[in-house]
Amino acid sequence: KDAVEDGIIVIAAASNDNLMIVPEIDPTTGATHQDWNNTVTLSSLGNAVRHYHRGSAPGSGKGVICVGSISTDKDFIRSSFSNYGPKVDVWAPGSLIPSAYSNAGTADTKYGGSNYFKAISGTSMACPQVSGMAAMAAGNKWRYTSKDILGLIQQNSKLNDLTIDQ
Repeated sequence: KDAVEDGIIVIAAASNDNLMIVPEIDPTTGATHQDWNNTVTLSSLGNAVRHYHRGSAPGSGKGVICVGSISTDKDFIRSSFSNYGPKVDVWAPGSLIPSAYSNAGTADTKYGGSNYFKAISGTSMACPQVSGMAAMAAGNKWRYTSKDILGLIQQNSKLNDLTIDQ
């Protein structure tokens, strides 16, 4: 919250729970979103009550750009694990993305040493792609805000091309 209020652009993964996530204030009505206060009681955690449509930090924060994952399919289908809903601002590929990995991955013999890689999936793999795009767009620009970056993303993205329901 402090970072966003100080003008830092925060881009975060939506999380991998296959849950709908919503903003506190519904942009279509201006009222508290109808699903914001939905809860579940978890007996395995001593009857702890959790809000399950709010998402997780930092992606659920006000002013944070929240990134969901699309699958490897060419038809722009939501990855089955990705959270979805009106809180997700943008979607990027997040399934089977090659990444640096621990020694449980495939050895990278090109450079020697103990470097490994593996194709992994998650909204955390989609988020860096959006962050990189934002960094390029904001490069050498003074006082770009999260709203500016989100506006650029929305202006230069395909609208309504993603299939949420698989």
